[in-house]
Amino acid sequence: MRTKIVGTKRRLRLWGSDGKMLWESADADTPQEGGDPMLFSKDGETILLCEHPAGGWKIIARNYIGTLIMETGPFPELQRTALTPDGRFAMARWTVPDKSASHTFLDLTKKTRKDVASDTFMFGKARLDDDGKVWSGKKLAFDLAAAPEPVKKP
Repeated sequence: MRTKIVGTKRRLRLWGSDGKMLWESADADTPQEGGDPMLFSKDGETILLCEHPAGGWKIIARNYIGTLIMETGPFPELQRTALTPDGRFAMARWTVPDKSASHTFLDLTKKTRKDVASDTFMFGKARLDDDGKVWSGKKLAFDLAAAPEPVKKP
């Protein structure tokens, strides 16, 4: 006897302290190396959400009531994510099949993105600290907080 899964349905819902639903996602999913589909800043104001709709993975930053802060992707394969405790900086490690991995770093306040090839981190896994500094082992790779302001269109 064989069993076939026809489909699955998932839904991630965020509820407020008054018991009312604030927002939901039907595409939330866990990154491939484990971890959570949703990360909270320490104060609970900023949320980093991993979604896997048809067409690739997305990383979405929202405030707690669901207002979009920043979105990035699609990524073919999402391995892991991180959000600093203050909710200002985020990181995603992703790959394209049969190619080297890449890291995407986000400054959610400035709404800037920096993509870096993973071979930059030869001295250890990429680590993002609370100040926006990105480390490879004990070596500073770059300072995300020192990145230039985004160009504003008139």
